[in-house]
Formats: sequence, C-alpha cells, structure tokens
Amino acid sequence: MLATDRPLQSLDARQASVPPGCRRDELEQKIETELVKHLVRQARGGLTGFAIGTATVAAVLIVLWNAAPRSLLLTWLISIGLLTLPAFVLVWRFTDGPDAVENIASWRRALGVAYGLAGAGWGAAAILLSPVHGVLEPQVLSEWMLADRLPARLQLQLHKYIWSPQTRGV
Repeated sequence: MLATDRPLQSLDARQASVPPGCRRDELEQKIETELVKHLVRQARGGLTGFAIGTATVAAVLIVLWNAAPRSLLLTWLISIGLLTLPAFVLVWRFTDGPDAVENIASWRRALGVAYGLAGAGWGAAAILLSPVHGVLEPQVLSEWMLADRLPARLQLQLHKYIWSPQTRGV
C-alpha cells in the first residue's frame, strides 16, 4: 500500500478541537486538500530543478550524439519525456482547474503515481562508480560491485591511463 493511499488519520480530540459549525470529516478534507495544494505548489517551485535536469539531458545528448547509437539516445530521451509528462500535466490541471476539494483523494493518488513515473524515468539513468586513481584499485571496486550485485557501471579515469597520472588539463 502506498503512503498516498492511506486516508488521513482522524484527529484526536486532545490534539485539535473542531471549529464551531465544522464537522470533523469536513476538517479532515480541508486539511488533506491543503496538503495536496502544498505538494502542487512545491512542484511549481521546482522549475529550477527542471531547468538543471533539462540542461543535463541536453549536455548528455550533445556529448554522446556522435559516440552512441542515435536510436538509443532518442529512445532514452523519449522515455524520460513520456514518463515525466504526466506530472507536468497533473500539476497544470490541478492548478488551473476548479476547486478540487471533492476529488482530493483521486488527485492525491494521481499525483503520487505521476511523481513515481517521473522518478522512475530520471532514476533509470545509469549509476557510475569511479575509483579515485591511486587510492582505490579498479579491481577492488569491481569486486565490491559484483559481490553486492549493484546495478551500476564502473567508470575509470581513462586520462590517467592514457597519459601520466600527473599530467594536468587532459
């Protein structure tokens, strides 16, 4: 069960009193609505992270455009876009739509799924582990990775092997 599938727990009478003229169910729904609205406002403020992510993807595409198969790069780009798109659409529709108090549980679940898909898309990028030259031997790191069955790749500082380790600026 996802954390977003759990209903808001009832408030204990010792923790909060219900305002006059307001039922406990109404109060719980208002609190849940404010929590979801806060989540959406935080997503709108995350445009800086989106800009950094977009710049990173652009840099990867530019660097690898002639080095990797273009079909693989385009598949990667399209998959990230498709997995991220639902989160943008939901945030836009929630913000620009009518008051969503009646359907707040559906909005909460939809946002949880959309954010999960976006996280899966961005998290699917390969994890690279790189030993510091002269501190950790690549063989030791690769043995650790195999023993722990890490879903990662070993990255060596190739310039240290091509040129002298003391050479700078290469």
